[in-house]
Amino acid sequence: MPLRPENLELLVARAQRELIEAAKAERLTNYGDLITSLGTSRRWIGEVLLEVAQREHRDGRPPLTALVVGKQTREPGKGFWALPMMTRSQSAADEHRLWLNEVNQVWGYWR
Repeated sequence: MPLRPENLELLVARAQRELIEAAKAERLTNYGDLITSLGTSRRWIGEVLLEVAQREHRDGRPPLTALVVGKQTREPGKGFWALPMMTRSQSAADEHRLWLNEVNQVWGYWR
């Protein structure tokens, strides 16, 4: 069952604000910390981040969601690469470079 539209809107707005602050500070955040700060659960974070990414893409901005990483891996999860606007590579090294490029674009945009 998806989030109710009004709850999704609230979480998306809060996530965007938090990720913009992270971008301005040129820092990453991890899924667990974002989930805690939003007061939501792992169940909904993918839906929230998908909506954030789609809005950023629609508005011509780089994906704020590039700043959200796994606590252990310090890299984005599978959901990041599943976004329609992202292109998967055949090699992990290429994906890492593509992701770092996205992170730098986000930081540069919000500088």
